[in-house]
Amino acid sequence: MGELLEGFVSLIEGEEDLLSIAELMTEEEVDDWTLLVKCFSELNVSSIGKDLKRISKFYNLNRWQELSIMALIKLMELTVKEAEEHMGRNPDMANIDRVPNINKEYDGSMFG
Repeated sequence: MGELLEGFVSLIEGEEDLLSIAELMTEEEVDDWTLLVKCFSELNVSSIGKDLKRISKFYNLNRWQELSIMALIKLMELTVKEAEEHMGRNPDMANIDRVPNINKEYDGSMFG
């Protein structure tokens, strides 16, 4: 495990009630981390294409940051797939799509 993850695990396992990861990173790393958190929070699983266009317009991302976003999108895909499989096994959840006013429009993705 890398130094950053080891430090984070130590914080999690520690006695403190409040975790502060800023002490584990340089000022530049905190800025990079904050930018990714902002980008991640702007992604919605039902509008990924539109959200990516907006993120690309407002943020000048490095390739590794774009890769990080792509990894998050893949995680979203896998999570949705797992939820769909779970709903198929759970009759009560199978009817969740019948809730009124759910926006089914989807304008593109990397899913596949």
